Amino acid sequence: MREDIYKDLECDFLAQVEDALEHTAPKRQQDKQLQAIMTTFERENLTCCIHLGVFEKSPRLLPCLHHLCDDCLTALMRNCITFRCPLCMKKYWVPWQGIKAFKQDPRLMSLRNKLKQAMNSRRTTLRQLLNSAFLPWV
Repeated sequence: MREDIYKDLECDFLAQVEDALEHTAPKRQQDKQLQAIMTTFERENLTCCIHLGVFEKSPRLLPCLHHLCDDCLTALMRNCITFRCPLCMKKYWVPWQGIKAFKQDPRLMSLRNKLKQAMNSRRTTLRQLLNSAFLPWV
């Protein structure tokens, strides 16, 4: 199920970038469009819902499939026996292993890095880079 989410994100982003590159606008205007696309993508998909900043390292994945950064999840669990996901409000017990009980999701960070590379690579290598970067989904 998670793999489908990543594939959908990849396809949406790729379509937006290709649309921006297909316009016969000057390179400077294309660069602005690409930066706006990346900023929007990061804000919608790669942002911690607590501190509202872009994930800097692999975020932790809650069982409800929402992501939180290490620091915010640690703060959320501090001095509690239960906590709620800030997005869906599902209640969880704080595991005895602490934050390490929640898996990191390095694919989300990989997605961010590959998308940045894709934006910098331009027309000829864009599709090649994205196809090699995201497939296969394991």
